[in-house]
Amino acid sequence: MAWPETMWWLGTLTLICSFLPPSLHYYRMRRVVSRKKEQVQTNFRPEITIVLPMRDESTNVERKIKEILEMDYPSEKTSIMVIDSCSIDDTAEKARRILESIGGSRKWQVFSMPEPGKSLAVNFALSAIKSEIFVMSDADAHCPRDTLGRLVDVFSDSQVGAVCGRLESQIFSSDSPYRSRFNVIRIGESIIDSTPIFEGSICAFRMSALGGARIDVDVNADDSQLALIARSNGFRAIMDGKIIFSEPGIGMSSRRRVRRAQGVSRVLYRKRGMAFGNEKFGKIMRHNLFLYLIFPWLLLFSSTLIVISLLFAQPLSLENSANMGRITVTIIALLLGMISKTARSLFSGAFSLIFSHILIATNRPLNVWETNRNI
Repeated sequence: MAWPETMWWLGTLTLICSFLPPSLHYYRMRRVVSRKKEQVQTNFRPEITIVLPMRDESTNVERKIKEILEMDYPSEKTSIMVIDSCSIDDTAEKARRILESIGGSRKWQVFSMPEPGKSLAVNFALSAIKSEIFVMSDADAHCPRDTLGRLVDVFSDSQVGAVCGRLESQIFSSDSPYRSRFNVIRIGESIIDSTPIFEGSICAFRMSALGGARIDVDVNADDSQLALIARSNGFRAIMDGKIIFSEPGIGMSSRRRVRRAQGVSRVLYRKRGMAFGNEKFGKIMRHNLFLYLIFPWLLLFSSTLIVISLLFAQPLSLENSANMGRITVTIIALLLGMISKTARSLFSGAFSLIFSHILIATNRPLNVWETNRNI
């Protein structure tokens, strides 16, 4: 067997093996989600603190605060904490003006941080929160009126330490394959035990589940950091499919995807020890470690082998039917990949992860977020 043919077979087998674990995990989570029972609403209504980290959010701050004020949750049990993270616009001034106008017994605070960085803001909030449960929400996230009640309902289970919602999309939808599959996986993991990957646009945490810990400000992915802290302390961290949010008019830019990929990769790597010990959660962690740290490089390796094998293959001829067969199979696979939304999103995500890993290796962190999501 000539070496180009050997490389083609090695690349093809590696490609198949790299897709097998995430595919099996997804279909397992799909079965779990399809059998999930409806969550029962409760009368559990403790005091909560709503943390709103903001930076240069002058266009969103008024809408976001009004959204929180209109939530279907007892106002006397709600405190609002706006943390302005070194804005260069009038975000803090607008927040104070709006909150001063509400009157009543509702408690609120506006803090201004001397340095940018959401993780710095989150750590500051953790030192200032007085309630047992706190909610975090991004300024650009749009949440329904029942969001706070649904979040807090989940905490009626004393074993739950962290909860997040999902970006609004239909479960099992074909319109947004990446997002629908992401939601299925996270919700399925949550039903089995916990999910290590959180949505920071709307999430909530039990202070006692964090045990006084703080997040690493150099890592990013503060939502997933807090979720894994809660899980490491013996509490569950779950995504609830009934809690939804939307981000109208905001696309996931390539820079934002890379920044998110970098943060999640670093969090998973630092918490890799959690892949051993607890049987259920350990299996979930091993899947995520494979998907975020190993899979993208296997994909690159296998694709490189296949391309090199074809570049150095013998010229096409009727006598060389095996070579023609390999080229035909490769072309068909490429065409199918170009047609499939799922394949395109998976390859795009893999290369975002590869780029984020390169930035980590070259010490180029993206831990300070940009307000403009489209750059």
